[in-house]
Amino acid sequence: MLAAVAVIGCGPHVIIMEVDGGTGSTSGPATPSSSSTDPLGLSTSTTTTPAPGTTFGGESGESSSSTGESITGPGCGPPPVCDRGTYDGDLFVSSPDEIAGYTEITGSLSVFRSDFVCLDFLSCMQTVGDVFQVFENNHLRDLSGTNAIVDVGAADPTGDRSVVYITANYAVTRLNGFGSLSTVDELTIQQNDGLQSITGFGSLVDIRRELLLFVNPALTDLGTIAALDGPADRCWIEHTNVCQSVAVAVCGPVETVTDNNDGC
Repeated sequence: MLAAVAVIGCGPHVIIMEVDGGTGSTSGPATPSSSSTDPLGLSTSTTTTPAPGTTFGGESGESSSSTGESITGPGCGPPPVCDRGTYDGDLFVSSPDEIAGYTEITGSLSVFRSDFVCLDFLSCMQTVGDVFQVFENNHLRDLSGTNAIVDVGAADPTGDRSVVYITANYAVTRLNGFGSLSTVDELTIQQNDGLQSITGFGSLVDIRRELLLFVNPALTDLGTIAALDGPADRCWIEHTNVCQSVAVAVCGPVETVTDNNDGC
């Protein structure tokens, strides 16, 4: 069962998430290794199978952002051939070739402390069995490679693991991608200092349990999320540049913190 606790106020903010008896804190996750765990308590995987003929990265890869801007760098490039089926297990992605071409992963998928600029190597991915996390990627600018994902947390029928977690990606200014995802239990977008607008999640119609938009100081435009009725249980929109009236409207009548939103 996944639980979240926020320490709200002018001082440090910490979110503690507990998974199957283990805890992790977003305040300082450890660098993953073959025996490490991420902030949500998930084990890493060391399974790698290169996709034949698939290369990403360097200046040779190129992606087109949601603004039409051409982006080059690690992780940018043409879509891979979707011929690898299912990846069995959890994975911290250290190389695009580990996951490029797969359409499904049975466990969690984490992009953590990478040098990726784009996530084009995920273009085939449709189903993530557990939590999907994108965090502490200092160069990441384009998430459009996630547009084919239709289901997160598919391996857990209770929905407890249907979580998208995007935090501390400092170069992201427009959060694009996730264009096929219609429902999710928990959505966390946190501490992305350069984030100005959410341009992805175009098909999202329901956040079933919890929404957390926290310490994104440049964020002014919530995009599709602004039109939602709010989550069922908990909602935090704090330390953003969103209008306070918009924050209150998005959260609705649930357990809510909508403070320090400086827009308007």
